[in-house]
Amino acid sequence: MDEKQDDGLVLAAMLGSVPAFDALVRRYRPAIEGTALSILKCRAQAEEVAQEAFLLAFEHLPSLSDPRQFSGWLRAITRNRALRVREREARTLPLTEAQLALRDSSTALREPSDTDRALGLWMVSQALGRLAPQTREALILKAFEGWSVEEIARYQHVSPTTARGRLARARAALKNTYFEENETNYDR
Repeated sequence: MDEKQDDGLVLAAMLGSVPAFDALVRRYRPAIEGTALSILKCRAQAEEVAQEAFLLAFEHLPSLSDPRQFSGWLRAITRNRALRVREREARTLPLTEAQLALRDSSTALREPSDTDRALGLWMVSQALGRLAPQTREALILKAFEGWSVEEIARYQHVSPTTARGRLARARAALKNTYFEENETNYDR
């Protein structure tokens, strides 16, 4: 779907067309869930935030001044909702099993246990959390949604070279995290 079709759908939705808005939801759902996932790192929460973002967008669509700004406007709504959820969770979540395991990380050479796998996922989550939001978003769109570099570049309003650079930085950060942790484990 090209931008002119998007503009037409946005205009129709602004005039109250539910089928037009439904088409926009189908078009943007993967990207919006990817945006939320890049912040929350939990697919279930990301899906919930995406649903809330679409509901808020539908409710406030008449306030959108330029239909061409729909993509960025929807992404901003999603980011704001996801950040609120993350802040709320940070205030209420106790330490997870993986975080407790990290405190007592005396691990011998053996098959990875569920705790080790959880710790690995937690480490990846921490590495993702240290990335710039746009870099994290690019990696999630590529790795989990299967987007091409060109699609990511269009969605993030950057050049393909910039999108490739973001992906390279994200991969390097994850690689560095993996090797740093393994060196730490083998030094013990």
